[in-house]
Amino acid sequence: MCKNKDGSQRRGYQLEEFLQKLFGLFEVDVFKPFKLQGEQIDGSVKFDGNNYTLEARWHDVEMACNALYTFAYKIESNMLYPRGLFFSINGYSDEAVKRITHGKSPQLLLFDAIDFIAVLEERISLVKLLEEKIRYAQTRSNIYINANEILK
Repeated sequence: MCKNKDGSQRRGYQLEEFLQKLFGLFEVDVFKPFKLQGEQIDGSVKFDGNNYTLEARWHDVEMACNALYTFAYKIESNMLYPRGLFFSINGYSDEAVKRITHGKSPQLLLFDAIDFIAVLEERISLVKLLEEKIRYAQTRSNIYINANEILK
């Protein structure tokens, strides 16, 4: 079990590095990981005048509720205009998305491997993907829509 955890953590750091490069390629201001009161922040970006805290996870399965709750709490506990971007290579369980949004107004957007593939295949730019995800969250209360659904 520890070996798997170490592998997930190593992949998570690699995903952080990938995100830094990807956002940089699209000229989105990106800031390196940092620590706050004993917790690791995977970085942040400034997009369209707003700052977003990043969380990068690369686990072998869909992201479960606990990781989303922890990140949502981290975002909500920020002082001014909290917003977050959660990146999970293997997506999210339906239950996790329902629980994080039911009766709440989470201030985060969810990304998965489908999003990365669409950007890398140049079917959508990262900037357009961010704009569309923000629009869907603000107008349809949908924080988890992937690039394939946006491009339909």
